[in-house]
Amino acid sequence: MTKSLLIAWQTANKLALVIGGGSVAYSRVRKLLDAEARVRVVSPTLEKELSDLETEIEYVARKFVDSDLDDEISMVLVAIDDHQESSRIYKLCKERGVPVNVADVPEECDFYFGANYDDGPLQVLVSTNGESPGMASYLGKYIASHLPPHVRETIEMFGEMRRRLRSRFPGPEHSKFRMRLMKKLTQEYRESDPSTVDIDGVLDKYTTESLNEQHPTRP
Repeated sequence: MTKSLLIAWQTANKLALVIGGGSVAYSRVRKLLDAEARVRVVSPTLEKELSDLETEIEYVARKFVDSDLDDEISMVLVAIDDHQESSRIYKLCKERGVPVNVADVPEECDFYFGANYDDGPLQVLVSTNGESPGMASYLGKYIASHLPPHVRETIEMFGEMRRRLRSRFPGPEHSKFRMRLMKKLTQEYRESDPSTVDIDGVLDKYTTESLNEQHPTRP
C-alpha cells in the first residue's frame, strides 16, 4: 500500500467543485465550508441536508459537463453513483492537473478524507489511506477523548508567544533563535494551565537566559 503525505491544505477562498447532491456530497461540502473554501455543487438535484446549505454554496442544477473545469478549480470531489462517469471525470481532471477525489474509489483519489477533530486552532486527522473509513472515525473519536485538558487554550497561548517573540526578534537572522526558544518553552509549559501563565514575564525570563547562553545578535 502506498503511503500518503498528510498535510494541512489551505483552502480559504479557493474554489472547490463538488459533483453530486447526496449524503456523501454533503459530507464533502460541510468539510469544505468549515475550511472556508468557496464551494460549487453540480448536480441535477440536492438531498435535503445539502439543499439546506444552498445559501452558502453556488449550486448548478444539472449534470457535470467538461467545461465545469474551465474555471480555476482548486480540487474536484466526485460523489455520484455512475462509476463510468466518475472514472471519466477522474481522467479529465488528471489531464488538466486538477487534484481529484472519487468517493469510495481509492485508486482514483489524489487525496483522501480522514476522520477530523477540530477545536479552534487544533486539527487532528486520522487516515487509513482509504482502507477503513470506519476505523479512522473510531480512532479519531478515541484520540479526541484522550486529549489533555486546556489543549485549545494551551495551543493559543503558544501561538501568542510565537507572535510576541517574532515581534521582539524579527527577521530571518533570528529564526533559529526563535525556534530553539519556542521548543524550550513548549517543553516547559505544555502541561501548565494557560490562565496562570504571564506570557511577557515568561518571554522576559527565557530570552534573557537564552541570550546570555548563546549571545545572538539582537535587532
